[in-house]
Amino acid sequence: MAANFHNPISQAVRPEDTAETLSKYRRSQEQGKADYALMVKAFYDLITDFYEYGWGQSFHFAPMKGGESFEASLVAHQHFLGEAVGRKP
Repeated sequence: MAANFHNPISQAVRPEDTAETLSKYRRSQEQGKADYALMVKAFYDLITDFYEYGWGQSFHFAPMKGGESFEASLVAHQHFLGEAVGRKP
């Protein structure tokens, strides 16, 4: 049974390797942050194309009045939002 026993001490970092191991860990953390930032940018670059395909340049939803087209509802809502903040067409 002793042959199957896993000794975690055998996997421990030797005292003389502590500084190097810590440095590798910190570099891996920094690289992880850089990789994460690249992934987020790539995701939003990709998903933006899908949003623009579905909604055009307007990423907000617009209420549609009876018989109003999707495009007309976006234009009307953009005018409403512009007026709400004091802008004029």
